[in-house]
Amino acid sequence: MKQFVASAVLFLLAALPVGAVVYKWTDENEGVHFSDNPHAGAKRLDLEQPPVISLPPVEEAPSTAPQTSSETKGYAQFGIVEPHAEATVRNNPGTVVVRFRIEPELRAGDRIRILLDGQLVDTAALNGATAELYEVERGTHTIGAVIEDKGGEAVARADPVTFYMHRPSVNIPANKPPRRL
Repeated sequence: MKQFVASAVLFLLAALPVGAVVYKWTDENEGVHFSDNPHAGAKRLDLEQPPVISLPPVEEAPSTAPQTSSETKGYAQFGIVEPHAEATVRNNPGTVVVRFRIEPELRAGDRIRILLDGQLVDTAALNGATAELYEVERGTHTIGAVIEDKGGEAVARADPVTFYMHRPSVNIPANKPPRRL
C-alpha cells in the first residue's frame, strides 16, 4: 500500500506545473494528503526544478533518391529507385520488384542488365523501367544494373543497392512461388 501511495504522490507531483506550491499533511487516520491549497497543520514542500536534458541534434535521414553513378553516356540519370537501400522486402514467394529512374527514357536498342549479388539475372521480366526478380532467397542481397547499347557496351551504371529479403516460410504450400510457363 505504501508503494501505491508513493507512486500516486510522485505521479501527482509530476503533473504539477513547475514552481507550484504543494502542501502535505496527515489526517487523524494517518492518511497522507497533498494539495496546492493550504490546510490546517500542513507543511509546505519546496519542489526542486526538474533537470533539463539536452539532446544531441537529430541527424538528417539518408536520402531515398536513387543513387546515380557518374558513369553515364547519354543518360542524365540512371539509378535504382526500388528497393530502397537497406530496405526489407517481405514477399513469401521471393519476388522483388525493381524500379529504375532513367532520364531520358531508355533509347531504342539499349537494354538494362540486372546483377543480383554480382550475378547476371534473366531480364525477361523487364518492362520499361520496372523488373521483377523471382525466387530470391531470404537474406542480404545487393542489386546493381547497367544499361548496355546495341553492341553490348556499358553506357550507364547504377550504384548498387543492398536490401534484405524476408520470406516467412517456403515450406507452406501457399507460400510457394507460382509456376512460370
